[in-house]
Amino acid sequence: MSPCRFLVDNIPVREVYHSDAISSVYPSKAMSVYATIWDGSRWATHGGKYPVNYKFAPFVASFGEMEMEGCLWDPTKQVLLCSKGGEEGVSSLDPVEGEQFVRLSQQQKMGMEWIRKKLMFYSYCKDPARFKVLPSECSET
Repeated sequence: MSPCRFLVDNIPVREVYHSDAISSVYPSKAMSVYATIWDGSRWATHGGKYPVNYKFAPFVASFGEMEMEGCLWDPTKQVLLCSKGGEEGVSSLDPVEGEQFVRLSQQQKMGMEWIRKKLMFYSYCKDPARFKVLPSECSET
């Protein structure tokens, strides 16, 4: 099963893999994508080291050229119902896209690492002071 992947300007910033530990919430539950803008200066920026600079306001979040692809889960039959294949249990993986879109390329992995090092100040997966027990998906990130 391929992961749920988020890209910004075609650079991966987050990848969530299905695992038994989170099987109750992914992918058998409805999913949505939303954006919020909030001031996490006190806790999400190394204890206030990088406070929000309000001279750049107003801040805007938007989605453009967004593509979503997925399958419906039928809990009674325990199968995926995918529109591309049209049959139960058939993957929605487009054969034209192929295997290269199931896994990140080395270049995409390097891009995600660069983004996280340069621009990502906070990850709940790296905040044991706030979360005594980190969520299971954190071992995948």
